[in-house]
Order: sequence, then structure tokens, then C-alpha cells
Amino acid sequence: MPRDCVQVREQVLDLHRQGKTDKQMAEALGYTVHKIRYHRLQMDLKRCNKTVTEEDRLLIRQLHREGQSTRTISERIGCAASTVNRVLRNSDTSVRSITEVLQDPINKLLTMSWRKGGQIAAVFSAESRVL
Repeated sequence: MPRDCVQVREQVLDLHRQGKTDKQMAEALGYTVHKIRYHRLQMDLKRCNKTVTEEDRLLIRQLHREGQSTRTISERIGCAASTVNRVLRNSDTSVRSITEVLQDPINKLLTMSWRKGGQIAAVFSAESRVL
């Protein structure tokens, strides 16, 4: 095995033990992700996945509400875009502030109709009494 390969594998092994992802290793060592992945697989090392904490989940939801893309969020958090999508899909969307609810276009329409005393308001009023 060439001397360069031995050095790369030693570096990859050291960073893998620290729990670094392939992307983080590539950035730290100045190699491509493909090269890091190749050497990691040659040493039979499993992928290091970042565990998403509850703080990360809250930050993901907040950044998503601010309009950030999943790719941008994933780069900021340090996880895969699919992880961000899974967190957003599994998140409890029922907890929203009143300003978020009122900013929703449908809710704006209902609020305007309610204030004007329209038919939609009468229907919702009747339904709310039943509940």
C-alpha cells in the first residue's frame, strides 16, 4: 500500500473515532468526500451519523418557519437534508403562535369574513357551539 494511503487511512480512522462525518473529514483533511468514503469502506468503518438533539429539532423548525431551505438548514445543523425533512414531517405543527395563524392566507380570509359577519362566520360559529 502506498505511503499516502496509509497516512490518509490513519487520519480518517482518527477522525472517525471522534465521530466526524465523511463531509467533516473531507473538509478537515482537504480531500473529496468520495476519497474519504473509499478509505473508510476499505477499513470496514461504518458511517458516523450526527444525532439530532432536541435543540437541533427546535432550530430546524424555527429556520423552516423563517423560510430557509432544507439544504441550507442541513448545512447549518450538520446533518443530511433528508434528516431535516424527517424532523419537519414528524414535528408537531399544531403548536403555532397566533401571529403565524393569522398570517396564513386562509385564516386571513376567515378572519375578515368573521369581522364582516359573513356567512362563513355564521357556519363556523354554529359548528363551534356543537363542539
